[in-house]
Amino acid sequence: MNNEIVLASVGIDIGTTTTQVILSRLTLVNVIPGSKLPRVAITRKSVVYVGNVHFTPFVDREHVDGKVLRQIIESEYATAGIQAKNIDTGAVIITGEAAKKENAAEIIHSLAEVAGDFVVATAGPNLESIIAGKGSGAEALSKKLHARIVNIDIGGGTSNIAIFERGHCIGTACVNVGGRLLEVDPLTHRLSYVSEPAQRVIRELEQETGTLVLPKQTAEEELVAIKKCLDRMVRCVDQVLFGEEVPRAERELVISNELPIQSYDGIVFSGGVARYIYQPKPQNWWIHGDVGPLLADSFQQSRAYR
Repeated sequence: MNNEIVLASVGIDIGTTTTQVILSRLTLVNVIPGSKLPRVAITRKSVVYVGNVHFTPFVDREHVDGKVLRQIIESEYATAGIQAKNIDTGAVIITGEAAKKENAAEIIHSLAEVAGDFVVATAGPNLESIIAGKGSGAEALSKKLHARIVNIDIGGGTSNIAIFERGHCIGTACVNVGGRLLEVDPLTHRLSYVSEPAQRVIRELEQETGTLVLPKQTAEEELVAIKKCLDRMVRCVDQVLFGEEVPRAERELVISNELPIQSYDGIVFSGGVARYIYQPKPQNWWIHGDVGPLLADSFQQSRAYR
């Protein structure tokens, strides 16, 4: 058809833990030809290249490594056999803890130089929640079943919630709960880094018990303390999801909350941590250098999962 337009589109997802490039082709058609006010719709979408999953590079705790990130994008473009000048549209989306880094905005705008002139740099927890719900199939499931479906996307730094009712998003929320907020040494299996959100929860637990939660003298004691911290963080996700009041000490974990208070017909879990909710967990829980598998355990005990 002569009124078809085919566009090359790129999606670059820069998350707390990983970065990935996906190339697609979109077919646009004017569904009201001859009209003074054309109505353009996407009639076909096809994924032509799915890049490798790379660890998001950081210079330090506060700065994304822009040089290495550019190299990753350039390498993926070369592997896909496409140049930036051939890209018509797309988006760079930086999410989770990565979006909080001091040079995050500078990095995603500079990537437009190597990713394509028409690429839009975007960030934000609400958009992240909606995209995750679309990608997981929760949106389509709510439309198919004429139901109200919740998607909880659990990443390295945040848990993003989106509610879809008959194919339409009716609310989103984002909570600072993720598998990489506590990092561990793969050799010693001991904590190597505790993020500020996790520190706040730990301080609350210490006030309740009157004893130090971390550090512990033995690896076994430390593991027990980690699990207590994760259980408390997941409790916060439950409270947000079910419209309950979040205790003052944990309110700072809630980045955004625009959820309606109502019942749900089903809940879907997605994201890197969610794989361990649905699949067998590795015996060596420290394999990723974080607490993702342990966080999945906590979610399996949550009200959202049950």
